[in-house]
Amino acid sequence: MVQLSSIILLLFYYVRIVTSCGETYFDENRDSAKLGPHYHDDCEYTIAPHPKKSITLKMALHWSLADIRQFVIDGNETQQFFMFTQNDKNVFHTTPKNVGLQISLKRKYTIAFERIDIQNVCDFPLVILNQNKTVIQKDVVLENSDICWFKVDPTAQNDFDEIIIKTLGDYELKQIDGSFSPFKGSHSFHAKPFFIKLNSKTIANISALKIPKACNCGQKSYDFNETNNTITLRQPGFPSTICPLRNCEYVMSYPYNKNEYILMESKLRFISTRDQMKMKYKNIDYMNLKVETPFSTMMLDTTNLSFTYTSGDEEKYRSFEVNLTRLIIPKECQCSTFNDKIYSTDDEIFLTIPSHCDFMFCHWRIDNPQKKTIRVQISTTDLDDFDMLKFHDKKLEHSYSQTLLKKDRIFETFEPYLHVLFNRSNTTNTVSSQIHIVWKFEIPCSCNNQTIYLNGTKDVILASSGYPTTHCHTQDCLTIITSENGSHIEIFIDDLGLENMHDYLRLYDGNGTQNVIAQLTGSISNKTFSSTGNIMTLHFKTDRNNNDKGFISYVRSKNEVPIKSTSGSHIFILIVISIIVLIVSIILIGSLIYKNRNIWKRKLTNEFVNYNVASESTSIEMTTNQ
Repeated sequence: MVQLSSIILLLFYYVRIVTSCGETYFDENRDSAKLGPHYHDDCEYTIAPHPKKSITLKMALHWSLADIRQFVIDGNETQQFFMFTQNDKNVFHTTPKNVGLQISLKRKYTIAFERIDIQNVCDFPLVILNQNKTVIQKDVVLENSDICWFKVDPTAQNDFDEIIIKTLGDYELKQIDGSFSPFKGSHSFHAKPFFIKLNSKTIANISALKIPKACNCGQKSYDFNETNNTITLRQPGFPSTICPLRNCEYVMSYPYNKNEYILMESKLRFISTRDQMKMKYKNIDYMNLKVETPFSTMMLDTTNLSFTYTSGDEEKYRSFEVNLTRLIIPKECQCSTFNDKIYSTDDEIFLTIPSHCDFMFCHWRIDNPQKKTIRVQISTTDLDDFDMLKFHDKKLEHSYSQTLLKKDRIFETFEPYLHVLFNRSNTTNTVSSQIHIVWKFEIPCSCNNQTIYLNGTKDVILASSGYPTTHCHTQDCLTIITSENGSHIEIFIDDLGLENMHDYLRLYDGNGTQNVIAQLTGSISNKTFSSTGNIMTLHFKTDRNNNDKGFISYVRSKNEVPIKSTSGSHIFILIVISIIVLIVSIILIGSLIYKNRNIWKRKLTNEFVNYNVASESTSIEMTTNQ
């Protein structure tokens, strides 16, 4: 009997559990429920959405699995999405408002839910891109959850080719026929329905932007031929469509002719540093076209080249126009003797540009197989306003206009090669121009103490090793500059860029480091300093951390009396003297007032008495007359 009773009790308990396994909660007025523990293999619960409340789900799983699905009711249709499986011991999850849950459970578990009204939850997960730009999730710090899901459906897909996701945060993205992949920041993809998952309590604003078909890159390959002498490139969406996050490559092909050249005119209007137009030419991979208005011009010879246009994700208008035209240049206006040559030893080039040459293009390369410093010095005469000298090493590009080349220049690089290009795209000259370029290979970061004697008034260039690419670490260089007796030394700091307060160029008056003229650090340009005598000392010092471009300066001997610098310590001395003079003046004036206080007091008293006597006399006289 005891055994039979036990069996009956177990059956009753089992039937009771089965009948309570799985429930549906569609009553909006029921805000909470708690069930369990249960021991069934398969149970399913449905919690209907509430238009103004979120659902907070708490589960304790004991050797159990839970499949959780969010769903929304769109009209009479229920849309399910975002199923995820939990096997953690404790599960805590909060839905957005007006979103329901379906939970499938196995084995032992305890489940509870509560409908609550909280503000900091995920936005509604079903997003329709009816407008060009739609916010998917605003900035939020989630209260009771750390994950958000969204299903995004772009409408009118035939009119749009791409969608851009804009955010500063991390997210995972999955298209209908793909799997979730992680991304950070802006990303573009083909216009199809997609899912987004955000795994964080702190979520940055994330939005979707539809890109019209007009923003396609368009024609990407162009050929010059006998009937096609001009090519024009314009931005995607020309003339007025806003097209962010573009990445377009255009390839130009030319039939080579040594007498023919290409005149390139470019005009760019960009809005951020992420907007770029790069030209690959003669294995120079990063020749950046400058943002200039009106058109900037450049000469090229007839070799294949390509342009890569990239734009940032700002929703603003940007534009570019590049015109390429074939030209025939006279033989005397061609750099035929050294054009496209490769040099690997110390050498120099003398280049004469006849005044009648409206166009000219020269290119050569300096290789650095021994990994030394390539030090180039440039001097010019009578350049035209349209002349340009460019240097390209493996990392950087530097351009020198006619204005900059009025002074001799130094360029140094440690890179394995250096491209040199001279370009003339027009002229107003009536005389020929000359360029003299000398290069030497030196030991990198050499910094020997030296003495320089100035003979005459011609400028001597002083520059840090590596200028203008980058100066070296741990430099400690002392340079003494002398000139003839009776003269003084003037140094012009043309350009200086050093890590502020850590690296410096210090100028001293005389032979030694006692009398400081100025300590230069940070960014400085177009400053002149002078010594009082015929000796000046320079001390250049850098640390082992950050570096900048270094400096370039010009020193010369001057015979007239110097105008003393009012920089550095001299400013401090003038301020101190002014304060001392002011204090002494106040003391003297105060002392004078104190010493003569009795005299001034008696004088004021007498004047007051005399005034009273005069008043009384007037009064008596008036009474007598009456």
